[in-house]
Amino acid sequence: MIFVLGLLAIFITVSIYFYFRAEGLQRDITALKRASLDSKKESQVLIDTLALMAKKNEEFIKFRFNKMAKELSDDNEFVVYLTPLVANYAAIVRESLKGKARTNIAIKKSCQAYDSRSFSRLTAYITKSDGHIKRTWNSNSLSGFMSFVEMLLNEMEQQKETKD
Repeated sequence: MIFVLGLLAIFITVSIYFYFRAEGLQRDITALKRASLDSKKESQVLIDTLALMAKKNEEFIKFRFNKMAKELSDDNEFVVYLTPLVANYAAIVRESLKGKARTNIAIKKSCQAYDSRSFSRLTAYITKSDGHIKRTWNSNSLSGFMSFVEMLLNEMEQQKETKD
């Protein structure tokens, strides 16, 4: 009888211990869920902010490109290289945000939709270019794409200035 009461006391003690332990773990899980939800909200705010910045950058790049393209001929090499990139800027940025190493694939799709030889011309230009253009192209990232377009626009501006 004492043995059964001893086992019963051990069982009750262990049960009480695990009850309080489970309560503590439940509080920890609730706190982690709250932290996870907060980080998801913060992540969404950052993604929305990045999308807004990319949209404003797209508008600025389109404005600069259109202004310079009016003054240059349609067969100018930079107009040919930049037209599919500027026209599909938002799609390329969106694809770049999906994951790493997807930027060049999106650029290739955009160029091929514009003209089947456009991408091969662009890559031929990149292989003949300076190291800084090659580095931005090889980065295959969103920042690399934005820098690449900016460099091409700068070179287009320099070409226009030497022409004038």
